[in-house]
Amino acid sequence: MKRRELIKAVLGGAALVPLTGCNGDSRPLDSSGGGNTPPPTGDLRADVCVIGAGISGLTAARRCEQKGLSVVVLEANDRVGGRTVNLPLAGGGFIEGGGEWVGPSSQQSAVRALAAELGIETYLAYGQAAGEGNNLMLYRGSRSTFTGEIPLGDPAGLADLLQAQTRWEQMASEIPEGRAWDAPNAHLWDSMTIWEWMQTNMLTDGGKWLLSLIVLLTTAARPEDLSLLFYLEMIAGAGGSFTNLYAKANGAQERRISGGSQRISSRLAEELTGPLVLSSPVSGIDQSNPSSVSVASRRCRVTAKRVIVALHPQDAARLAYAPLLPIERQMLHKNWPTGCAYKLNVVYPTPFWRADGYSGMVISDVFPYFADDNSLPGDPRGLLVCFVGAQHELSSRGIVEDKASRHAAVLNGLATFFGPKALAPLEIVEGNWIEQPWIAGCESPLQPGMLTTFGKSVAARIDRIHWAGTETAGQWKAYMDGAVRAGERAANEVSMLMS
Repeated sequence: MKRRELIKAVLGGAALVPLTGCNGDSRPLDSSGGGNTPPPTGDLRADVCVIGAGISGLTAARRCEQKGLSVVVLEANDRVGGRTVNLPLAGGGFIEGGGEWVGPSSQQSAVRALAAELGIETYLAYGQAAGEGNNLMLYRGSRSTFTGEIPLGDPAGLADLLQAQTRWEQMASEIPEGRAWDAPNAHLWDSMTIWEWMQTNMLTDGGKWLLSLIVLLTTAARPEDLSLLFYLEMIAGAGGSFTNLYAKANGAQERRISGGSQRISSRLAEELTGPLVLSSPVSGIDQSNPSSVSVASRRCRVTAKRVIVALHPQDAARLAYAPLLPIERQMLHKNWPTGCAYKLNVVYPTPFWRADGYSGMVISDVFPYFADDNSLPGDPRGLLVCFVGAQHELSSRGIVEDKASRHAAVLNGLATFFGPKALAPLEIVEGNWIEQPWIAGCESPLQPGMLTTFGKSVAARIDRIHWAGTETAGQWKAYMDGAVRAGERAANEVSMLMS
């Protein structure tokens, strides 16, 4: 076959077709946040053009400017922040509709250092201190309470979970940082799903359920759909500790950002010296000129020496590239999956569950499978946060996929946890990552075969194009810390090549 026919056959003719949200809808997410006034439509020139004004892209832009390079940032949305967004509460204030938590500085040092550099403080998430209530577990009609990270109501299931955790951490220790495909057993682990591994290596239904729930909460995907190698890579990138991925105490859910997580991007945007152009989706990148690269967007065209693309790989597939990207990169764009979910903050006049001795944290086999106290310090209102997966999860539970039915199902579940008071919220604030025009979901859960086939291409530059975004990080991939690390790595690449 001719090269053009081969590419068309492999990609199904879809590589350069603009994508929308996970369900094809194009309605935007409610937004707030900073950003410089867009310049007039026209031609701009800079050393570096950054595509994407999320944490990773704006970190890259900041580091490039600190190295003396001129930068233009292009963003498709009308706000900065990417997969972090502060959503307004009816009674005043904001709550995070996307990425929210950070770990201790001993683990997530990159995002914590950046926040400190920007003058942004963090605070402990509720439920860690003594006297902040008991966690709740509902499993097979049995109700029990526990403290700490892991429930004690099913001793056999807990033991099964712990042995699986120990084995996973031993396996993850064999993975080189940022090069999972080079692990001695990479192809074996990438040939199976987590669920397949569980069936032959775990003995109890309770242990399998607990592990499945943790995997779902940390990836927005089911164990049946995930590569074992992908999750072992996540563990390796979290300091080799499974509990680091989800724990409150000394883990990734330990702390929150004062003023909301979108504040990181807003502060980065405020301190840029070069143009930040919002509402300007990029249509193409042209590297035909050997000495420069041209980036076409809705509001302007940018001529630069280097480009940093800080987008989810599926979002990068919207762009037309001249010359065509290598076939491996095109296939990566087409096949890279997304994890789509709704994040619901249910707002009450008070955190009434605390008076009943509960911390607000629930894990359950009754929908919704997880809830936690997300109340804001100094605010009398009580907030419970829940996550609802994509349509397959809703339909499998007999829930009609519309907003009213979704919210009613969540309230009924919360009433099962905390009683009838849960049926009367002040409002429900929803972060909807299903219906996004410019953001392909909130996670990147990889199926078997993806890492060993495309892993080497994820962060590898292509001529004058460099790749950022949390998917390209060697540590804390899929977390805000990974986004910062990826932006800094891309900026260092650019700086070294231009020095």
